[in-house]
Amino acid sequence: MKKNFPKYQKKKIMMVARILDFNTERVRACIKCKEYVVIKPNDPSNINLLKEFEKLHRLHMVITINNDEINGEYKEMEFQSSETS
Repeated sequence: MKKNFPKYQKKKIMMVARILDFNTERVRACIKCKEYVVIKPNDPSNINLLKEFEKLHRLHMVITINNDEINGEYKEMEFQSSETS
């Protein structure tokens, strides 16, 4: 039996399904510099990388997108470690 949901419920179900799609990796990308950094929500050290990325690109247009939307145009940003040997 096919259920007919009201329009607003269909939209709500689609939004929840998108939020719960944990297989999709998200990235923060700078449109001007064509660089990105991967968002890892369960990695505390990733917070510092995200802060550094935001600081370097604070005056640029930065967006959050799925990793599969990068399409080879962007390169992953490499951070220099502050440790000296």
